[in-house]
Amino acid sequence: MTLLVRNSFADKLKHLVSKLPEHFNPTDDGLQILTWSGEAIRSAIASCFHCPNDMHPLELNECIRKATRAALSRQNLSSESFQSTLNATVDSFRQTPKIKYAAWTKINFNPAGAATYNFFGSKICIGSRLPSEMREWQAVLNRDGDGPVQPIGGVLRCEGLFRSAWVAGYELTDKIEKFGSFINFWNNTSSGLVFPESSRAIFKLGPTFALYNYHAKKYDDTYWTNETYDAQLWSWGANKLSKLQNGIETLHKLNRKRNGNPLLPDALHCMALLNNSWLIPDPQRAVMSVWMCFERLLSHGSDGTRGGYEAIARRGGKFDADSRSREYILLALASHRNNAAHGKGIPGEAQVASALYQECARYLIWLIRWAIHNGSRFQTKNEFLEWVDIPKESERLLHRKKLHNLAMTFWHPRREQ
Repeated sequence: MTLLVRNSFADKLKHLVSKLPEHFNPTDDGLQILTWSGEAIRSAIASCFHCPNDMHPLELNECIRKATRAALSRQNLSSESFQSTLNATVDSFRQTPKIKYAAWTKINFNPAGAATYNFFGSKICIGSRLPSEMREWQAVLNRDGDGPVQPIGGVLRCEGLFRSAWVAGYELTDKIEKFGSFINFWNNTSSGLVFPESSRAIFKLGPTFALYNYHAKKYDDTYWTNETYDAQLWSWGANKLSKLQNGIETLHKLNRKRNGNPLLPDALHCMALLNNSWLIPDPQRAVMSVWMCFERLLSHGSDGTRGGYEAIARRGGKFDADSRSREYILLALASHRNNAAHGKGIPGEAQVASALYQECARYLIWLIRWAIHNGSRFQTKNEFLEWVDIPKESERLLHRKKLHNLAMTFWHPRREQ
């Protein structure tokens, strides 16, 4: 399969490929990096291609890294010769067998035994400790002599098959974070204020994520850090067993209909954004996270198109009985988000927006639940957005129905028997 160059990116690709000899020098045993800008050049080259559906962007980036040395080793480097080398590298990469990996972290809940759950197609395990073959992890964390101290608690683990350790690390840690966010989400109601916000995140993840390669029977030589970890909040929360069971019961119900809900991936992403805003007490970041959730649910269609602030606020307001007030509240949130994102705000502005954030977060929790329970009514994300854009008022709906019936009668009349 030939990689496709994005529209109008052919000249950009040609220019970037011509610059590769300035940043890299092929050697007998690898590739010498000559400048700090070399990796940026290769990332820019990756952006010139459509990433194939069967590949992760990190995998495409890895193939470009491998193709660079092979392309530079030949004479007469050109955009065409680089693409030919890259296509051969991608074809070879696709033949690489997938390997089983597992990522794990600590969780502030210590179960009596071990349990495995199907988290929307991913295998998630909770236990009091690691499997025997995975217990030699301390050397990885302490390889520099200053590995973070692991708190007391259980172990949350996710497994999967991957062709790349990079992709395995990012994908599996993302699944673990979303699982924790999912359980926390279903233990929070859509009404009332909770202070501090961090108390909403009942289940918290440890300071690190480790990646284990089952094929090589060893850990990856690095680990990921969890920026939301706070040792002071680790032990907070009571009745965790019942709260975990509450989230798992909901998971079992939703697992049965996950394939028929095109809104589910966006809903899970929004849960993770909300969870991070609860864990990190930064009002400015909280405002941006909540608005990003509304964008995720009501802006991006399956074709990648994006609506403006007004369209998002209008769509979001339709679910409220007082649609106009809700629309104006969301536009106010968008204004604060814009100031925060572009540095236009003044010190303390995010604090002023605190009540606005809290109200919009409450409404957002309700909207996410609505999307999960009703998303199966729609075949695609675009169909959902088309439905949201239909007028809400009964008079306008009846008028539109009349016109639709007239259109069917005129354009598609019934055949006479």
